[in-house]
Amino acid sequence: MFFSIRFRIRATWGRPSRRFGVPFPYVTVGLLLLSGWTGTAVAGPHQQYEDWRAQDVQWIRAGIGKPQDHHRLKSKGTLLVLDGDRVVQTIKPGDSFFVVSSRQRKGAARYWVQVKTGPHREKLEAMAETLARNHPEMAFKVVKLKKDHALRGGPFLAKKEAEQVRRSMVNLGFKDAYLIHAKTRYPFQWVNRHFDKLDLRAQEVGLVNPNPEQPIHLDGVGYRGILRLRIVNGKIKIINVLPMETYLRGVVPTELGPNAFPELEALKAQAVAARTYALKNLRRFEKYGYDICDTPACQAYEGTKNEHPLSDQAVAETAGLVLYHGDTLIDALYTSTCGGMTDDVTHVFPGRNEPYLKSKSSYLAQFQAWQLPLRPAPGIRTSLGEDLTVRAYLYGVRDLPERDGPLDAKTLKAITGDLAWIMGDVPPLPKSSNGLSHRAFWEFVADYPLIVAVEKHQFQDADFVRPLSDLDLPSSLQPLAAFLLRYELVDGDALNRIADDSPITVREALTALMTLAVRFGPEPEWKRYKIRALDNNVLTLQRGSKQRTLNLGGIKHYLTERGDKLSFREQPRMEELDRVYLLDGPFSRDMIRIQENFKVASVDRFSAYDVWMEKKSVSELERRARRYVRGIRGIRDVKVLRRSDTGRVTELEYITDAGNFRVKGLNIRWSLGVRENLIDLIPSYRKGRLVHLTVIGRGWGHGVGMSQVGAFGLAAQGWAFDRILTHYYDGVAVEPFQGKTKADPNAQPVPANQP
Repeated sequence: MFFSIRFRIRATWGRPSRRFGVPFPYVTVGLLLLSGWTGTAVAGPHQQYEDWRAQDVQWIRAGIGKPQDHHRLKSKGTLLVLDGDRVVQTIKPGDSFFVVSSRQRKGAARYWVQVKTGPHREKLEAMAETLARNHPEMAFKVVKLKKDHALRGGPFLAKKEAEQVRRSMVNLGFKDAYLIHAKTRYPFQWVNRHFDKLDLRAQEVGLVNPNPEQPIHLDGVGYRGILRLRIVNGKIKIINVLPMETYLRGVVPTELGPNAFPELEALKAQAVAARTYALKNLRRFEKYGYDICDTPACQAYEGTKNEHPLSDQAVAETAGLVLYHGDTLIDALYTSTCGGMTDDVTHVFPGRNEPYLKSKSSYLAQFQAWQLPLRPAPGIRTSLGEDLTVRAYLYGVRDLPERDGPLDAKTLKAITGDLAWIMGDVPPLPKSSNGLSHRAFWEFVADYPLIVAVEKHQFQDADFVRPLSDLDLPSSLQPLAAFLLRYELVDGDALNRIADDSPITVREALTALMTLAVRFGPEPEWKRYKIRALDNNVLTLQRGSKQRTLNLGGIKHYLTERGDKLSFREQPRMEELDRVYLLDGPFSRDMIRIQENFKVASVDRFSAYDVWMEKKSVSELERRARRYVRGIRGIRDVKVLRRSDTGRVTELEYITDAGNFRVKGLNIRWSLGVRENLIDLIPSYRKGRLVHLTVIGRGWGHGVGMSQVGAFGLAAQGWAFDRILTHYYDGVAVEPFQGKTKADPNAQPVPANQP
């Protein structure tokens, strides 16, 4: 059974500090329990947590998401409530409560809505239970008055909020609802439905499973260890406290997905880089009570969501290993895809000049290549355009003779028979010993049961008349014409010919029927693999961490893709790790689809963002640029002023009506709204002003340090993780962690960090 927890803030300023004479945020956190609350002794299930917390390991505090007014948590089992590190309560499965917090202020006002009064407490308590179910954001209680009892809802610090609730109660029929208020030093507490109370006065309140390796779910994502609740700028911040190696189990597969990049040595390189980065940046957010954020601004962490056996193995096999440059732990920056070359840190982060963050090439390996055995394209290719040719073959349409000749009933029967599994029952064929006319063909199409049904249920009479006002069509074909227009199945010229008595060719009829089949038929289902080897006509393919073989003896045709276009090729060339797609679903298995690499030769070419292009209107560009460059107004032009040796733009100028603005470093790609600084600009002008900008680029990320997809490409070539790391980080060594600087061999060991 799950229980759920929601958090809600009521914030007031603290009392004046004796030293500074200004309010300070002393935090009182209360948990308002709505059902099933229980106290518990300290022994028993707490021991497993105590043993876990006593581990002599490196700990880390990861800030989860943005501070919010409330969060929703779930757990399958019991939870322990922590006041600091001390267990103070146990929450059983099925419990539901709020965490309500406020900054303490002596004499703070608390408002309640007095909903109803009456002599019968039991009736008011039943009413309170009903209201609590419909309004879980607040508590309802029944209190004793001198003569009667009163049902109240709240509490609220702000009178305005309480007044809004009072009005809602009036609208529900409680016409006499009114506000009352009292003064309290601690406006919020842990309160069960019987109003037993518990004050928690620590700076943080924690929740943990008795077995902390079992996750707690926050907004649908599982997190191992402790989830601490801390007030940051008046909102609740969730902080995940856990051992470093457990944290890395969530980071590594989020940063470099094992399903897309299933190379153990690349994942091991990622684990070492992520561990080094985390240790280097411990306490970066100390004033907010945590070490590191969970976004790519630090490194991406999504709890247990992406955990994978291969990345778990990578973390375990590199446990404790980090990167040192001399005696100093490095700041192990890494980037998704570097576009073939990483850059010196100073070109992207002005003012920095670490000697280990230098430009490195990803043009390092020659992938094995194979020429596939010859397979002719299907004969039907000569009758249709490329897209319909591919679909015709997938749908099982046979090769037809004399495609430019007139269509007869026999040929029509063959085509519609091949498509019957998609189009359904075939109408009675036209009776004609000679070629069929356009009109006869389309009258036949109009009788398809699927078209008749759609016209009956999806159209009204006016729909058949309005779009055809300019066409001279017989009444028998008007519904079909409206159908063809609505679903964009023919162009205007073809529509004008549907009542024509001239002969229709096999090509025209096949094109029309295939267009219908593609519009309403099934989409091909493809499973993606990477090619690892070709030996004796047998392909070795990999999907995730699993491999399979495919004998090309059973493959009749090859389908290749260029962008969005598919076409048949007789003898394509493939390289190791090129993508191969196999058909699934209701289609023939005698063809494969291949994504040939014609773009680049670097080892990070396996990223979808190695090569890209974006187009931006000047208004879109200006909206984006204003977020990062103050004062921009009326962009007239954009100019590249400087580049690094790798080709990255290091200084960009916006020429605007408000003046010229220069940007450097990350602000270049952020202000343009593109993925990388390795770009070229193609501007379009009208009357001397910029009206459009096309940006051609390579890579994704800041382009400094290790290329993550490059690490995958190198690992696929047999590089070990330490070789990958020492390539991308200049002059480093892979060693066990000894602190941010290596300890004096004569010094006492430094105890593990226990946040």
